[in-house]
Amino acid sequence: MKHVSRTCILAITMFAAGSATAGATFYESENFGGRQMSGNQSMPNFRTLDFNDRARSAIIEGGPWEVCVGTNFGNDCTVFPAGRYPTLGEWSRKISSARPVGAGPAAAMPPNGGITFYETENFGGRQITADRSLPSFGTVGFAGRAQSAIVDGGHWEVCGDYNFAGGCTVLAPGRYPTLGTWSGRISSTRPATTPVAAFPPSGGITFYETENFGGRQLAINQPVANFDGMGFNDRAYSAIVDGSAWEICVDADFHGDCRMFVPGRYPALGGLGGRVSSARPSYDAPAEPPRERMRSRVDVTLFSEPNLIGRAYRLGPEGQDNLYGVFNDRASSLRVDRGYWIFCSDANFQGECRTFGPGEYPILPPELNQRISSGRRISNDYPYSQNPNWR
Repeated sequence: MKHVSRTCILAITMFAAGSATAGATFYESENFGGRQMSGNQSMPNFRTLDFNDRARSAIIEGGPWEVCVGTNFGNDCTVFPAGRYPTLGEWSRKISSARPVGAGPAAAMPPNGGITFYETENFGGRQITADRSLPSFGTVGFAGRAQSAIVDGGHWEVCGDYNFAGGCTVLAPGRYPTLGTWSGRISSTRPATTPVAAFPPSGGITFYETENFGGRQLAINQPVANFDGMGFNDRAYSAIVDGSAWEICVDADFHGDCRMFVPGRYPALGGLGGRVSSARPSYDAPAEPPRERMRSRVDVTLFSEPNLIGRAYRLGPEGQDNLYGVFNDRASSLRVDRGYWIFCSDANFQGECRTFGPGEYPILPPELNQRISSGRRISNDYPYSQNPNWR
């Protein structure tokens, strides 16, 4: 049986095994709908009851129950105290066995929301769940251990020292597969009095499942090469970028169409909506003032590979006289959204220079391929009827 912390500061209910009022009822649909299955003693295999991986809501009476992903109480397990669970959240359609916890208190997922900390990244290892203030993780044997978390309702303040000291930040409802700079540091937590999310503390990106920051969310502050392992592949439709620029890509391992997003709020991801598979901090773009739309103030995008793919770097209307340290000698294709531009092989608009009008340039002339060091707008209009051709 999974270790259950015995502490009075988490969700706790005393349970007497065999109590006449004790039992658990599982439902096939959320909000207690569909088929149901009830029991008041151990159920080691839901398969024999034709209810394996079907439970999506539950009512627990009399005392806490342990539910497990595997049969015979194996694999990942958690404890639900007495209460009504209109949704089982992360445990929905996963339960294969269940049993009363037995005499004694149990730490568990609270029925009305709380925060769950995990001992490893991506929600693995031991876990503790709190539905009220926890001034010392030491009392539950979890000091300095939390490396990921799930916030299920409300905002939670987490702090580096006991009694809510030592620097704190606030986690909004959502899944945190890594706690970044807070990993292995948290020693206390409590419901936040000010519902303002400040995670990640050193900058990061939060993706949302619908436009305008709705639905499920995924917050990261370090490279993630494949969203599939987090259950968020091809789901992001909006994002908030904090701290520094991020590169997001439609394929795993930072391949496919990749674009740079500077700090700001992006209520829609445009052509990337529903296609994001990987993301990482970008060290190619300096931070710019927040912008409301992805292509606001962006006139030209440089790409590191032909055919407008690879790493991307965006230039505002003023251009840049020296790309050294950000995107120097990297561009192999480009797109001009507005205006007419000159790009040169040397800084300060020197060396070999060519002019580009609005349009897409999947291949650059040899003089500029992976050689662009500066570029600027030269006019809103062009004296010729067509884009330039190079021979």
